[in-house]
Amino acid sequence: MERNSRTVSAEDRDLIFLKKNILIPEGARCCSQHLDDDRLTKNAIDKVAPFSIQSKRFSSSDVQLLISRWQILFEQQKRFDFDNPLSLSDDEYQILTSLTKVQFEDLASYLFDSNIRNSSNRSIRTALAILLCKLRLGLSLNILAVLFQLPDKKAVSRSLKTVRAALMARFVPSNLGFNHITRQEIIDQHTSTMARRLMCDAESNTAIVVIDGTYLYIQKSRNNEFQRTFQLKRARSYVEENASTTDLTGSVNYTIHRCQEFPDIIRVPTQSVHVSRAQYHPIIRFTREEILDWWCDCTAGNCVIGCCSHIASAIWFLSFERWQTQSSPKP
Repeated sequence: MERNSRTVSAEDRDLIFLKKNILIPEGARCCSQHLDDDRLTKNAIDKVAPFSIQSKRFSSSDVQLLISRWQILFEQQKRFDFDNPLSLSDDEYQILTSLTKVQFEDLASYLFDSNIRNSSNRSIRTALAILLCKLRLGLSLNILAVLFQLPDKKAVSRSLKTVRAALMARFVPSNLGFNHITRQEIIDQHTSTMARRLMCDAESNTAIVVIDGTYLYIQKSRNNEFQRTFQLKRARSYVEENASTTDLTGSVNYTIHRCQEFPDIIRVPTQSVHVSRAQYHPIIRFTREEILDWWCDCTAGNCVIGCCSHIASAIWFLSFERWQTQSSPKP
């Protein structure tokens, strides 16, 4: 045993006795590598096995002490106890946090050396579990306060803010972003043979990065040539609603208002799919070669980069779909 061995806590001895029917005598010691925040780790508890089978006589005071300890454990029992590795199964961890026990402990390890500390309301592991449950299940602060037995939603809010700040400081720089990995690591560990063949003619020293910018926040540009991204997800449904037909390649009744003073400007009344009484009025300015400008009175209609679905549906139908001989299932 190491020289810096530590005494097994009374809580862990009671827990092992209750869960595994193994009695660890008071004063028993273990190596520090088996402890995490002065408590036995899950792996250490799992490895505990009887050294010998012996009979032990308990005095009345011993029995009273055991009963009182069990009462304390029962009264302190939490609905979701993430500090006790045996209280929740691996499946329950995944249902609540989307992580396994091992993954949860790995993520929690980034917080033990951070500024976050155990408090009277919650431990570090509980604070992390609250954040993960919020992200996983989308529960309200009031519900999280009830489930994790916190006094009110303000305590939950403080916990979420503290854990988020700690993860941003410790976890994110080591696992996300371009700074946490080198170019050579991308080539050696994250580039498949198929990707090399498709993207760079099997060149072995080329880094291939595929970036999905769907949720990438960028500064809006005032130069419309920078990015003209049309929202086509609901284009067909809007046009079919306007034309009252699903056959868009034939003769359709599609309402267009053209400005008499400025004939290069049109307005296409479009029914809202969310509010039956609401109607939007996308306006498009154009030439024979290109779309010059657009505006819509919906919430997203005045964006600088790209356009709303109402604008996109009008452009898609007038410039493309109405000229097709066969209707396409999707825009």
